[in-house]
Amino acid sequence: MYEEYVFSALSPSKKGKIPSKVISFVDGVEIPQGSVPRFEMFRGSEGDIIVNMNKYVGIEDLGDRIAVKAGTTWKEVLERYNVELYGNLNFTVGGTLFFDDPIFGLNEFGSMASKVEIEGFNGTLYQGKYKGGIPLKVFIKKESKKITWREWRGSTSSLFSMVRNWYGNAIPVFRDVSIVKDKEGVKVIVSYPDTREMLVKSFLSSSNPGEPFYDKISSPFYYEGELPLDNIFSLEATIELADFAVIRVRKDKVAYSISSENKLLGIPNVKFSIEESIFNGCILCGSCVDVCPHGKQRGNDISFTPLGFYVLQSEGKADQVSNCHVCGKCMDVCPVKLDIVTDLRKFINPALPQQSPRPPLNDLRKRINVVLTPISAELYDYALRTIEYLSKLDVDVGFIYLNVNPNSLIRGNPDLDFLMNELVGIEELITITPEDQYYLQILKARKVLQVEFIGNILLEKNPDLVNGKSVHVPCLLKNEPKISDDKKIHGCSTFFLNKVNREGMRTDIKADVTLCPFTSKGLGIPSVLDLELPQIPDLTETFKQIKDKVKKNTEGTQMILDDLSWFEGIDDNVLQNIQEEIISKSFNDLPHNTLKLLYIYVPSLPYELRDSNFIEKIKSMLINAQT
Repeated sequence: MYEEYVFSALSPSKKGKIPSKVISFVDGVEIPQGSVPRFEMFRGSEGDIIVNMNKYVGIEDLGDRIAVKAGTTWKEVLERYNVELYGNLNFTVGGTLFFDDPIFGLNEFGSMASKVEIEGFNGTLYQGKYKGGIPLKVFIKKESKKITWREWRGSTSSLFSMVRNWYGNAIPVFRDVSIVKDKEGVKVIVSYPDTREMLVKSFLSSSNPGEPFYDKISSPFYYEGELPLDNIFSLEATIELADFAVIRVRKDKVAYSISSENKLLGIPNVKFSIEESIFNGCILCGSCVDVCPHGKQRGNDISFTPLGFYVLQSEGKADQVSNCHVCGKCMDVCPVKLDIVTDLRKFINPALPQQSPRPPLNDLRKRINVVLTPISAELYDYALRTIEYLSKLDVDVGFIYLNVNPNSLIRGNPDLDFLMNELVGIEELITITPEDQYYLQILKARKVLQVEFIGNILLEKNPDLVNGKSVHVPCLLKNEPKISDDKKIHGCSTFFLNKVNREGMRTDIKADVTLCPFTSKGLGIPSVLDLELPQIPDLTETFKQIKDKVKKNTEGTQMILDDLSWFEGIDDNVLQNIQEEIISKSFNDLPHNTLKLLYIYVPSLPYELRDSNFIEKIKSMLINAQT
């Protein structure tokens, strides 16, 4: 629906015409003649039909080599395999080949096309060496040799001169020769198979052991290009200003990639750059796409990710794709640190009811309180169980319901004056859901207040609770509990997200247990709260038993009451005190925690059990116990 608009962005600083069609490539999809591929969102070519390769990802192990689908990034490849050549971590394998990007191994291999075989499309499907067109799969050899790394550090000028002199006298038979600028300064790094030690020994004087390094886009400005080797010194000044740069060297040329926090001028022979974004600072890197729950909710539609949001904002259509629950996952991975949540909140229109039915519970204000909001109001049973659990840990915990507009919470603009008034004397809130914990953090802007999630508390007290179990960690939980990484399943179930925007649910979360009560209810996965929080006693039955006790005690003292009836109208306090004493005896054997639960639970009782004398007596007993 909106994908065509997104693919009109050719780079962060350039838009082209809106294509008539975008085809997401998967195996078996027919590619029309004249189609233009898109491997990464931050660079593309204009065309009427775009073949989107971004979703065509995966790696097949073929023994001595791997078959890599063209939309797979080098980062994904290197996380699993040691290969002979590779490119910029942010680039896709297909994009590196298509755009002839610099690769690790340039000194020995030259271009990537000379070292790999492919399955591709160039009018027809073909296999073998790359002959242009759209690469679909790329076959890359695994590294079969032991590779040694050596490095030199020094001034930029001396290192440039050293490398240039190497190629003036002889061609060093290194696998790769690179000049690297990073936070520690400038260095030359070489690599070579151990079998060539004698052949390169004469070049290694004064070198030290080195480590592998990887190209990456690490700043908002990025430049890539090639120069003749004789012109290498024209890059010296640029390298000094860069935040991260790699210059790969070969006998006849150098290929550079440069990242900078600021725009750099005068770089020669730039063939590709990222600078001066026309999309509110977004560089279209796509880092947010893979982590965005809204995009996944919409069938992995890139339009509903922050990247799509920023492109469509330039078309005046941001409000059509922005209605998410602002989880902030995108901000965690954004390399240019955009305040995406603030930008999204200008357009979102959550669909939660303005007012939810109040949970049938009485407030009992303490310094520490279990809290519900209209977001979590339906989970009041969990709130009662949490109160009982914490009370048994000798935490004097109460209960409060914050009747705030839930949509204003999500938008980040609740009535803080109202909330501050509600929170007088309260120092800590314990939420039942990660959602409440996440959105209530805004209270800290006006008040010193702790906001904790009961799921985290449970796992901190009893980490063995999830031993051997896979645990779903919801997207709105920012302070993850300590769980073995191989047991964590990250991702948004979209159950709550669907409540916010009514745009559908996914059901592919597979876990033994979840930290999200909404996911538990929506997908039938037990929550950590279900595993640990005990079922509270039947409070309705407890009230009935108390009423029976009062009735029996009253019958047992009826003669006394009759005898004292002559005080009626003279001193009513005498009869009232006797009656209160009868009620008190009926409560005497109840633990304080049960009294607390009874008082909070009163609105849930059947109407015939709501005896005002009982309720006032419970309240006074709780107050007396507190003093």
